[in-house]
Amino acid sequence: MAAGSAGCVESVADIIDSSTRIGWIGVSNYDTEPHRFEVQVERGGSTVHESSHGIRGKEDDMLFGEALECTWGDTEGTYRIRSRIDESEWVERSVADAIDGTVDCVTVRVSYGDLGDTLDVFIRENCDDVPTYDGGCAFANE
Repeated sequence: MAAGSAGCVESVADIIDSSTRIGWIGVSNYDTEPHRFEVQVERGGSTVHESSHGIRGKEDDMLFGEALECTWGDTEGTYRIRSRIDESEWVERSVADAIDGTVDCVTVRVSYGDLGDTLDVFIRENCDDVPTYDGGCAFANE
């Protein structure tokens, strides 16, 4: 069965999942060199968060990073996370493509150097552990 579209094409997972919230997003730099991380959060095709973060390089066993301010709020929707470091190519990940079915709340970690010389966006399927993180959205820290 084929369906026509007169505009933006979404994945099937994006269409099915429209009730997810993001409780926390953090950036981490595993590299020994400092990097500037840019992060964008889109909900339903509109940008709901945009920020830039200068993160120090890893020193010995000390890892540096920070949590993003929760400007996207507690609104449920179809989210995409975009990130890049040092004005490189954008890496994009759909929350709906990363989760298995419908999940109420996710956490996101954007990291560089954790798995080699790559920028990765990790999406976790729940917010149960958010209170152990610094920052995050108030609804996820209740």
